[in-house]
Amino acid sequence: MHASVWRYLICTMTKIKCSCGYMIYDQSDSLSYRAYFIADQDRYDFHEATENKTFEQMIMAGAAYFQEMFQCNSCGSLLLLRRDKEQALFFRPEHKEKSMGVLESYRGKKWPGNLYAVFREGAGHINWNTNIERGFREHMPLDELRILYERKFTELHSEAALGSARLIVNDVTEHQYDQE
Repeated sequence: MHASVWRYLICTMTKIKCSCGYMIYDQSDSLSYRAYFIADQDRYDFHEATENKTFEQMIMAGAAYFQEMFQCNSCGSLLLLRRDKEQALFFRPEHKEKSMGVLESYRGKKWPGNLYAVFREGAGHINWNTNIERGFREHMPLDELRILYERKFTELHSEAALGSARLIVNDVTEHQYDQE
């Protein structure tokens, strides 16, 4: 639920064409080539607006402060979306090789990914995003969703690639895992 709240409030785009022609896809959460930033002028206001709030309340209160940024995996350009999302600004790095991965987690390749499966109103979807692999399936019957969730959880957990996992069926959490 946290990721869906975040995605609903922050971004509605699904793909962006870089100035080099490469297509940047924004169809998942926890992308290594996307980041959110806050203007230095807003930093203290953001802290004040989000202090002592639950995660969902923090996202709701803080969403106005965030701007979105992407990095092209082909040329290394940074793309900044204006607040109104009507205009994208591209900044090409002087040295592509030195700039690649600049928006990745501070953990780099050790970033623990996630696995989420939700079944509601007769259909389910599953999404996994790790440094090993990422995938998404939708419109799944419950039995297939549970089988795929269990298989992906076992595979990714055995590779130490998971930071969290959830299986939610009709608003009831059937399985939850959080890396310690």
